[in-house]
Amino acid sequence: MRAENFANWLIELSNGDTQSSIDGLVLVKEFRALSLAPEQYLMMEKAESYAAHSVFFEAGRNNRAPVAQAFIYVSDHPGESHEFALLHKRLWSWGGVPLLYRKTPGKVELFRCASKADFDQKDTAPRYKAYDTVSL
Repeated sequence: MRAENFANWLIELSNGDTQSSIDGLVLVKEFRALSLAPEQYLMMEKAESYAAHSVFFEAGRNNRAPVAQAFIYVSDHPGESHEFALLHKRLWSWGGVPLLYRKTPGKVELFRCASKADFDQKDTAPRYKAYDTVSL
């Protein structure tokens, strides 16, 4: 998949972002100032505890609160991260969101948390393999 075809909002995310103009994307830095449904607020607190950059919510339906679809992480450091491997394993075990996106210089990685593990469960030190990667 080529970067030109991918969502520009994800490619352009940075740690300096202070607000979002994308429908459904809520930045952890700004959520306390927003008027969110209680279910969204609780999910944002969970995202904050997992050090996520932002949460992508699907649109609410039938008078129900929007449901979190992905936690998004932004890193200035390319390559594998032992800390992210541990985090991914914890998020997969929790099962609260189906997807994770990790944006690093030059790529966006997609991880699943609602299906088969994207990490080696036999290794004592967690190692992950992204389900899919988009080179930027």
